[in-house]
Amino acid sequence: MTILKQPPPTLRALFFFFAIIFLHADLGTAEEGNEPLPSKTVALLSDGQSEPLNDLTLRFKKAFQVLAEGEVTPVFRQDRAYSAQWQEKKAAGALRAALRDPQVDLVFVNGPLLSLKAVRMAPSTGKPIVGLFTFDPAFVLPIASRARDALALTVIPGQIQSDLKSMSEMLKTTPLTILVDQALLLQLKGIGRRLKEAAKFHGFDAEVKPLKETAEETLKTLGRKVKSVYLTPGLRMPGTERKALIKGLNERGIFVFSGAGAVDVKNGALAGQLPPMNERLARHAALNAMRFFSGRRLRNILDPLKPRRKLMINEETAVAIGYHLSQKVVEEAR
Repeated sequence: MTILKQPPPTLRALFFFFAIIFLHADLGTAEEGNEPLPSKTVALLSDGQSEPLNDLTLRFKKAFQVLAEGEVTPVFRQDRAYSAQWQEKKAAGALRAALRDPQVDLVFVNGPLLSLKAVRMAPSTGKPIVGLFTFDPAFVLPIASRARDALALTVIPGQIQSDLKSMSEMLKTTPLTILVDQALLLQLKGIGRRLKEAAKFHGFDAEVKPLKETAEETLKTLGRKVKSVYLTPGLRMPGTERKALIKGLNERGIFVFSGAGAVDVKNGALAGQLPPMNERLARHAALNAMRFFSGRRLRNILDPLKPRRKLMINEETAVAIGYHLSQKVVEEAR
């Protein structure tokens, strides 16, 4: 019996073989690409309707649409029932309504009140929740927050302590007025006390006053003896009113250090150290949403951003209000 040996394949034969394989793969990919993408419904919840929060929601939608391209078809759902209306109790109701909606695949929460409720309610549902807020989480969320498989909150930790430390190096006066959104003061128990304690640690004798919706209303709450103000990020005040507030404080010769950082310094605040963060907050929240849709889970409920803080000084304001720039401050602000 003779065994016939096949000659080794020629280069041309190999080329043809692989060409067929790749063509088949390409056809398969094309066919799969023609199939409609799965749709994912995202419920958009907010502490309330305001310019600052609406901006964050819009940025999240845009970032999510970019990340979802070619993966899923996003469907955004907004409903009156999804607004917390600046109240902690209604925040719980809004979140519960979205979590129970069978057509909702993921819940987006915008603001500290809803984020606090999400931490407390997440264990009762497997439906993923992503969210964000600009206020320092140490003064909003419970200290001992256990990990939740279906929750991710993008935050900027350590901001207030870092700002107070920088302020203590800049200012010689110990009295300090901390302006905090009135909604937070009314809804979050103990936040005023915790802020005073943090300020005291850095050598300040602080009082906490409400940041209202207008500059005029806020200025009326301040006494004539106010010399220094720490302006925390707001929830409700529009940008034009916040700029007017800074102008009013400057006209009184008050030193204003902004927790919002660069945005307020550009608009006349004496100092701040946080770069613009809204875009990063929204992008990280959108990325967390896509991670949940791909089946991934995060180890911690907090997705902490680590901005490059750098002291910024508005020199025109410094001259106008009579603030003397020390050599140390000038070097730090370079």
